[in-house]
Amino acid sequence: MITAALGTRFSGNDAWPIYYNYMPDTNSEGVDTNVNQNCLAVYDTTGQVYSRNSIDGRFNEDHGVMVKVRCKDETTGWSKSQAIKDYIDRQVIRTQVTISSSTYTVHCLTRTGDIMRVGPRPETRSRELTLNYLATITINP
Repeated sequence: MITAALGTRFSGNDAWPIYYNYMPDTNSEGVDTNVNQNCLAVYDTTGQVYSRNSIDGRFNEDHGVMVKVRCKDETTGWSKSQAIKDYIDRQVIRTQVTISSSTYTVHCLTRTGDIMRVGPRPETRSRELTLNYLATITINP
């Protein structure tokens, strides 16, 4: 999402910072000088085990991924969520990703449904929406 300019590495008040497995809170007015109310988070979620390979005994499974969008208003959140959905649906196919010294192939991210409105957060009045995926990933030799 960073390479597609849909978000930024988190630091201060950057536009649409992306967090991993958490999303920082804002105060009761929805304002915090260190947290942008418009932000994204990527979470690990429950995946899906399909079968066990009869040759080597390994499981065939996809890993669960959730993208959460928090924003000031519904229109902004829906537009950002739609842009993320379009990007992942069209561009994340056989994508190489390197983490530390390991390289992986993300064969695809399969959406498990449409954009889901989680609703307003009562304490901040910000909106939250989510996109859920199953990721087919292999580690490269």
